[in-house]
Amino acid sequence: MDLEGVGAIAAAGVTAVGIPAALLVGRWQMRAALRTADETGRAGIAQAEATYRAALDAVRAEASAAHVQWRRSVQRETYASFLLASHQVTEAAKRLDEDRVDSEVAAAHKADLAIAEAAVRAAFLVVTLEAPGTVADAAQRVLTHTLAIADAQKRQAAMGRAWVTLDRMCDAERNSPAGSRPAIDLMEALTLLGSVLMTNPQRADRRSLEEQAAAAVDEAFNAFPPGTFDLGDQTLLRDVQHQEPARARSAYQEASEALLAAHAEFVNVARAELDALGRP
Repeated sequence: MDLEGVGAIAAAGVTAVGIPAALLVGRWQMRAALRTADETGRAGIAQAEATYRAALDAVRAEASAAHVQWRRSVQRETYASFLLASHQVTEAAKRLDEDRVDSEVAAAHKADLAIAEAAVRAAFLVVTLEAPGTVADAAQRVLTHTLAIADAQKRQAAMGRAWVTLDRMCDAERNSPAGSRPAIDLMEALTLLGSVLMTNPQRADRRSLEEQAAAAVDEAFNAFPPGTFDLGDQTLLRDVQHQEPARARSAYQEASEALLAAHAEFVNVARAELDALGRP
């Protein structure tokens, strides 16, 4: 065999050996590329998941902050509405004394007060739903003293109106021809009862005098046609002589002072609660 033949055989052998080697190298390179692609894909997925989680956390945090802010706004409006309703009751109660002569005006003022009382009770119920216990407890004290002011003013105004009514009846009798004077007799009997009640309680005949004066008042009431004074009006006119107006004024003053303190307490605990909601 000549040299050309040997070279051809050698070249063929090298080629035969080179093909599997190339296949092996190619397979190794493909596996490396697949591993790299797989690792790159996993890293991309992890990055995407991290980005998604971060975005979701940001949305949740923003939603939570918005909810807290909304909650704080609702509570603040609830507290303010309750305080305003309390103020409207006290203002309506004061108006009961504005006109004791005009029955229509007096009736309108009584109706306004009834509406204001219903409104403050409703506002208090909303506070109990929206507020924590400390704020609700403070609101309860505000409500109690607010309604106490209204009750004291209603009683004082009712006694005043009853006395004004009797006084007008006395004026009419004084300006009318001579005849029976039941209103004047009643006024005198009530005045006598008041003077007896103001005497020294230690006086020996105090009880006897009081009984005589009370009997004179009963007799004076009985001189009127039936239905002129109902039992409520009779009680009110008697109470005027028992210094009930002074006690009603005292009760009004005490309730007013207590309400000021209750308002201050409510504002303090409400502010503390709102500030706590506003902190991160």
